[in-house]
Amino acid sequence: MKLAIAVLALALLLPAAASAKPHPTGPLPDPEKSRITVPHTIGGVQVGQTLDEANKIWGGDGKCAKGRCHWGGNAYDGDGTAWIFTTDGVVDGIYIGYDDGLGKDLPREGVAQFKTKEGIGLSTPLADVKKAYPKATPIHKPSNNRIQAWKITGDEVQMVFRGGKRIESISVSAL
Repeated sequence: MKLAIAVLALALLLPAAASAKPHPTGPLPDPEKSRITVPHTIGGVQVGQTLDEANKIWGGDGKCAKGRCHWGGNAYDGDGTAWIFTTDGVVDGIYIGYDDGLGKDLPREGVAQFKTKEGIGLSTPLADVKKAYPKATPIHKPSNNRIQAWKITGDEVQMVFRGGKRIESISVSAL
């Protein structure tokens, strides 16, 4: 249920962000200290932390309101975007992404720096997720049954790598 709420919230936010001008809200964490740990963390932030803890880990510069914090511009420009979603002040969703649908190259800074120890990150071919994580399960697009994402589930969380040919977003959510 929490996953559905987080996905719905994101779906509602991205169209508005696409029409907005970039509004940088502070630097993302130093990638040397910030790795994606499958399926639990993105940049050191994990489900179950308080919003204050998560905001501090990501530099304390997030633009926070109504249970969510935002870093960077929007998914269509700049260095991508990062979000933390909460319920009652506790992290229940983490998202990083960019959109290559406009033919733009992946940004070289910001969220592009987040990688797993296997080298999986934004702009990695989506098919590489299954190679790196054999237990990943596919999420199929209903209209044509094409794989549109890979899901890796942990005890209380799941990580989803979503995109077309390349990964455009990575999220962690509570189950």
